[in-house]
Amino acid sequence: MIKKENPRCQLYDAIGKLFYAIAMVDKNVTIYEVEQLKKNVRRYWVSDNGIVEELEIDVANQINMFYACLHQEGKVAQIHFDEFLDYYRKHRKKFLPNIKQLILKTAGGITSSSTSRNKSEQLLLAKLWMLLN
Repeated sequence: MIKKENPRCQLYDAIGKLFYAIAMVDKNVTIYEVEQLKKNVRRYWVSDNGIVEELEIDVANQINMFYACLHQEGKVAQIHFDEFLDYYRKHRKKFLPNIKQLILKTAGGITSSSTSRNKSEQLLLAKLWMLLN
């Protein structure tokens, strides 16, 4: 497991907060959003080269576990989005282009897990896209 003091651990905690904020922005996290998060984390955050590194498994688990903890607490989405923004602004160099692309793909997948994106989800995705581009 990744040690808590590891800077990469902090990065993935921040990303977990972001994904939770995106799912919770409409004040309702559906089972479809949770399933889509897990599916997208496996799809985008773990290599498909046949050799899965231990660190990648830890990253995927950490994103999923952090998201689950936040969901159990039922916190307000905007708080976590703001925490992600603060982290991003302080540690912009950690967000390499491939990380940004993965974030946008995963976030888009979470919001498209139900039949249609609502206005609050669209607005938060637009803010995220502007931030990362």
